[in-house]
Amino acid sequence: ACIVALPELSTPEHIFVTATLRISEIMIGILCACAVSEIILPETVSEILYRAAKKRFTMFDDFVRNVLNGRIRQDEVETMQLRFISDVAALDGYGAAASLEAGAAVHKERVRLFNSDFMSVSTSFYTLYAFTRDILPPSSAAVREAVEDALQEVASALGSGGRDEQASQTAAATARAMTSCRETIRRNLLAQAADPRLPRSDAGILKAAVHVLERFLTDMHDYLLRYAELDRPAVRNAVKPVRFTPNIDRSIPFMSGLRAAVLLSGLSLCWWAAAWPDANGSTMTSIAVAFCALRAADANPARSIYVTCLGASAGVLASNIYSFYVLPHATGLPPLLSSYFPFLGIGLYCCTI
Repeated sequence: ACIVALPELSTPEHIFVTATLRISEIMIGILCACAVSEIILPETVSEILYRAAKKRFTMFDDFVRNVLNGRIRQDEVETMQLRFISDVAALDGYGAAASLEAGAAVHKERVRLFNSDFMSVSTSFYTLYAFTRDILPPSSAAVREAVEDALQEVASALGSGGRDEQASQTAAATARAMTSCRETIRRNLLAQAADPRLPRSDAGILKAAVHVLERFLTDMHDYLLRYAELDRPAVRNAVKPVRFTPNIDRSIPFMSGLRAAVLLSGLSLCWWAAAWPDANGSTMTSIAVAFCALRAADANPARSIYVTCLGASAGVLASNIYSFYVLPHATGLPPLLSSYFPFLGIGLYCCTI
């Protein structure tokens, strides 16, 4: 509404015509996108869902290995955990869209089971991380060393499985390694906890470590098997998966609306105080409102705004270079296209990072 109304504040009689044109443009864009995706570059939602699931597996596998080896800071762990939660919701939404396609029922069910296993393993891993961060440090040096050795054994058992998105066959071997690792860790830690010379508090911490490690290794075993079966035609079992049900605080929509209202009011006052022309002020306000709506739902809004501003600054610099140093030398259609594609390719590459 702001994008349509703000540019036409000086001519309110044109707002209805502008809104009608904007709706027509959006409908034409939807039709063109459908034609391209169905005729020129056919791609189904099931394929997008499949690739997203395999990419998410690779990210989580590297994340677990880096956390166990101590290569990630605490704030990065929290950010990645929030990102994984948003990925769960995104994959669930893709699954709902894929149900509209013909022959996508089995594919959707397999990815939905994979998403359910991911919710379990990400929760158990964060529990393990919280245990090593909050409960383990006050214990004795012997207990910390025993648990750290167990974590290193888990990292070694993970190996290199899952680093390659196409190496789903290695996930089954890694799942078997998780099973043997679970038994070894349980036997070693319980043997140390049974030592009569060990204080009761340290023995309790070791038993708790056995519990959280067993839960994580069991969930990781199931998750690896589910990933290995993404390429197979049949589903391992027909258990009913746990669906992601968002539990949203009722105050969040109110706070989001209040934030947008404060932003819009502040920018409008700046627009009025600076006496900007209508075109410049409406463009600034519309872009700010759109950014506020799009970036507020990110796991790290501050970083998203920083990256976007960095990209916009680079885009302004590239556009000035192209407009003043490259475009004047393009004297025909072939030189114009050849000079335009390098700049377009940089932008398309940045969108894939």
